[in-house]
Amino acid sequence: AWTSPPPIGVGSTYRQEARFLGRDVVTEFEVVDHDPGRSITIRSTSGPFPIRVHRAVEPVDASTSQVSAAISGDPGGFFRLARPLVQRLAQRSVTADYRRLKALLDSA
Repeated sequence: AWTSPPPIGVGSTYRQEARFLGRDVVTEFEVVDHDPGRSITIRSTSGPFPIRVHRAVEPVDASTSQVSAAISGDPGGFFRLARPLVQRLAQRSVTADYRRLKALLDSA
């Protein structure tokens, strides 16, 4: 949920609640770069470990676009011990999110 007023831009913040590795995880993010309609980069400001996410939308042709994501982070504590598992689960989560997004867009 966004925790700062619209419009979305550099400095905007939001809070994400998720379940990860059997634990409830709350992470707060800040937008650090934003090119409306093209890309957004966010970084965590709280949570179990630092994470940075860059998402970009690129047109493929007149009616199709491609979305990409680059995620970086440095798991600490419990999550550092499970780094390979954390990487696989994060990739699986992002892939599932994009599948849901594609299904929603295709049904519109």
